[in-house]
Amino acid sequence: MELKYILMGWNDAYGEIQDKEDTLDFYRNSYEDEIEKEILEEALSSLENWSKYAYKNKLLFHITALIKDNDQPYADILFNDGNVIINFIDEFNRIYLSYTFGGNHHPKKLFLESLYYFIYSDDKEFYACSKSIKDVQYIFTPEGKLTVWNRYIEDGKLYEDVKEATKAVNVNNNWELYPKLDQYDSVSRLKRWGEDELTLPWNKNNTL
Repeated sequence: MELKYILMGWNDAYGEIQDKEDTLDFYRNSYEDEIEKEILEEALSSLENWSKYAYKNKLLFHITALIKDNDQPYADILFNDGNVIINFIDEFNRIYLSYTFGGNHHPKKLFLESLYYFIYSDDKEFYACSKSIKDVQYIFTPEGKLTVWNRYIEDGKLYEDVKEATKAVNVNNNWELYPKLDQYDSVSRLKRWGEDELTLPWNKNNTL
C-alpha cells in the first residue's frame, strides 16, 4: 500500500481533514503568545514553511497520510517537542489505534512508549475516540517493562484494570529513527511486531 502525505491537520472530533486556513489558524493560536508576531507570521506564510520551521524547532505540526489509490485517510501524524504520535484511521474515519513515540530516550531515535487502541459499539458509523466502549493501552519502557491498561464501559459504568508483565519483553522493534522531514513511511508503519511477539486483540471491524 502506497501512501501520500498532506500538511493539513486531522480533526478527530469530526473525522475530517482540516482545510489549509484552519490548519494555519490552529498553529497561530497555539503559538501567538510564545513566538514574536513577525517571525510567527513569516513561518505561517504557507503550510510548507510552517512544517520546516516547526520541524527545525521541534514545534507542533500535523501530517495527514492518505492511501494513494483512493485518498482514504490512513493516519494523522503529529510532531511535537521531539515526540511523534501516529493516529491510525479506519474506513469510517475513526481513530482505532494510536502509537506514541517518545524522543527523550536516544539522541537520534524514537521509542514507542504507548500503543493505544479503541473499540466501538458498531462498525457502521463515525465515532470520536472519546465515544469508544473499550480501550486498551500497552505502555512500554526501553528496559522492557510492559504495563497493560484495560478500560471498558458496561451497563453505563466505567471499569478498568491493569496488568504488568512478569518479565521483560523484547522492545527491539519499538525503536525508530527520528524521521527526516517529508520521509514518514517508516514511522507510520502499522505492523511492527511478529505474530508471536505481541497479540493485538481486535477484529477487522475494530468492534467486540
